[in-house]
Amino acid sequence: MITQGQMMLETAQNIIKRTAKLLGLSEDISKRLIEPEQYHEFNFPVLMDSEKVRLFKGWRIQHNSALGPYKGGIRFHPETVREEVQALATLMTIKCAVAGLPYGGSKGGVVVDPKTLSKTELERLSRAYAKQIAPIIGPYVDVPAPDVNTNPLIMSYMIEEYLKKVKSQKSKVKSESKKLKVDKNEESYYLSTFTGKPVGKGGTLGRTEATGRGGVIILKALLEKIFNQDDSTKILSRLNSSPDKTVGVVKQKVSKNFVSPSSNNLTIAVQGFGNVGYYFAKIAQEEGFKVVAVSDSKGGIIKLNNQFLINLISKK
Repeated sequence: MITQGQMMLETAQNIIKRTAKLLGLSEDISKRLIEPEQYHEFNFPVLMDSEKVRLFKGWRIQHNSALGPYKGGIRFHPETVREEVQALATLMTIKCAVAGLPYGGSKGGVVVDPKTLSKTELERLSRAYAKQIAPIIGPYVDVPAPDVNTNPLIMSYMIEEYLKKVKSQKSKVKSESKKLKVDKNEESYYLSTFTGKPVGKGGTLGRTEATGRGGVIILKALLEKIFNQDDSTKILSRLNSSPDKTVGVVKQKVSKNFVSPSSNNLTIAVQGFGNVGYYFAKIAQEEGFKVVAVSDSKGGIIKLNNQFLINLISKK
């Protein structure tokens, strides 16, 4: 039976295969775009509060660096599998290319349910994972970021471990800094290895809600395209010239569907109320959308009104 991770990977790879075929690319080039450049899988030990050592499995898959350094988040989830991480690394390559960003694609993951760990265990896990990937990341190599169940605090743990690694190879760092003609001090330069970090460690204001806000921006752009009056007029014009007797019914349906999104007839249900879903719901409501339901791993709430959602957001 095919797993969800395998389905994700197959879907991501099929995007490249179909596009390569349309562009007339050779099989070798297509394969080059499908297969990851580097694949890192490792098992690493973490000391638990019980003083027992537990082994965790992790990955960092670096898919493609043709446009620039690898870029992609790190997720902590009990159902993380290699195929899922590879699929997400592939999609990061596509996303950065489509957006015109000078980055390639990568992704990292650990098989763990962070909700079952204490704060100290989570910190040890984060630091241990960072030690594993430290030799294969860097400002001009691979730039990790938060993802599912990771956040700025976890990034700060990882940065600290990464800097320890850098400082232990000080002579190598100096020669590389000179070669790259870095103007900033070494620590500031190497802090840029991670994004999504706390502002006090060089992070960016607005990064926490950025993904949710981006979702709302994309939704608005999509609705604008769907409800574009020019498209509506073109379709209705074609229907008017059709000899089909049922065209009247179709015209009514088209006219009804091509209403303006500003009419407030649209409602939104948000599945997932973590960092992304939380800010998506909050910002969507601020933009005038009706958020009528939200859910997370613990359950869901339906028939929301604005005030209830505001209260829910304030308690999240």
